[in-house]
Amino acid sequence: WAAPNIPVLSGRGPQLRLYDSADRQVRPVAPGPTATMYVCGIPPYDATHLGHAATYLTFDLVHRLWLDGGHDVHYVQNITDVDDP
Repeated sequence: WAAPNIPVLSGRGPQLRLYDSADRQVRPVAPGPTATMYVCGIPPYDATHLGHAATYLTFDLVHRLWLDGGHDVHYVQNITDVDDP
């Protein structure tokens, strides 16, 4: 798929901060010039529900924050096919 056209806006978005479970603190995320993100997607073993949308929405927003921060982003997300033996 072609990348969507995202207009450039003046100013900067907020810096992404995530909870670090190792030391129980919220820390800023500062990726290098290319931000990489792998997301283990939903296992579609039952009916779709709002929790599935939350996964897609959350990581789409992280992706957009990094793009807004001027990073190249390599974003991979899988969807597990649980019907395969």
